Amino acid sequence: MFNYDFAKNKEKAIYEDRSVLLDINNKEYNLAMIITNKNILFFNDANKNNILRGRGIDIQPDYLLELSLPLNKINYVIEEGNTYINYKETEVIIYNFDLTKVI
Repeated sequence: MFNYDFAKNKEKAIYEDRSVLLDINNKEYNLAMIITNKNILFFNDANKNNILRGRGIDIQPDYLLELSLPLNKINYVIEEGNTYINYKETEVIIYNFDLTKVI
């Protein structure tokens, strides 16, 4: 479950990937990404390190919003199959992802 109110901003998901490798301000992460008609949203699964997962119990993901980038305000370039995004003082690299193929 994604903890985000898509209806509030009249957003519609146009792309989803539950496991993207990325770099945010020189720190590497593996997060879920949803691209809507207005934002790029990055979510972290709050249950990913839950000790009960390894004990035969099915713990459903609980995705918490980590970062939101407005599509109409970002600058980005694609180099060698990676997307490099600059927004205010945030630098994001989405590895093995070409944003131009989605938006």
